[in-house]
Amino acid sequence: GFWPLMTARHGLRSITQPALFVLALWSYWLWVMGYWPGKSITHHETSSRFQVPSFKFRVSSFEFRVLGFILPACFLGLSFYTYIPARIVWLLFPGLWLYLWVRERELARWLLGRTVGMLGLAAAIGLPLFLYLQQNPSAELRLGQLSGPLTQAIRGDFAPLLANIVGALRLFTAVGDSAWRYNIAGKPWLDPVMGSLFYLGLLVALFTILRPQ
Repeated sequence: GFWPLMTARHGLRSITQPALFVLALWSYWLWVMGYWPGKSITHHETSSRFQVPSFKFRVSSFEFRVLGFILPACFLGLSFYTYIPARIVWLLFPGLWLYLWVRERELARWLLGRTVGMLGLAAAIGLPLFLYLQQNPSAELRLGQLSGPLTQAIRGDFAPLLANIVGALRLFTAVGDSAWRYNIAGKPWLDPVMGSLFYLGLLVALFTILRPQ
């Protein structure tokens, strides 16, 4: 596709951030399901619809518990070193826990302490970076370039922030970024066919969340 090829040619660290974060989500979700590749561990709290097929290669129960805790923390912690959005997207993990609290209360209770521990380990992995940035504020030049609308919103002027939000929503199927160095100027991310499937997918996801248990 055009976008991954273009981003790869930039040679920027930003392309590493989604790769590591997806690995963190994937390994965490396998852990939530009570699985690691090859090992089925069924927790009595989980319902049958959370079961997934077993894999070929098996690991011990101890290895599952250790890998299931450490791997997502490592991937998430390393993602902090890649690009600025990693400092906010980790909120998807507590967001997922809140969703499970609504849909699978007993599973959410079982997962709460483990998720907090995993996030704590990820924060510890990212701590050297956070300490360095605290001691070297000049290294945050890019963050200063991007934070203008947020700074203005704090001061009571929400117009630039709202303009950015509207512009970002239009990127999917309406009008792309006008800067040629980031893409074909004005080209939206998705063509009409893929854009239609994208919106259909959002409707399906919303229905899946809202439908009765």
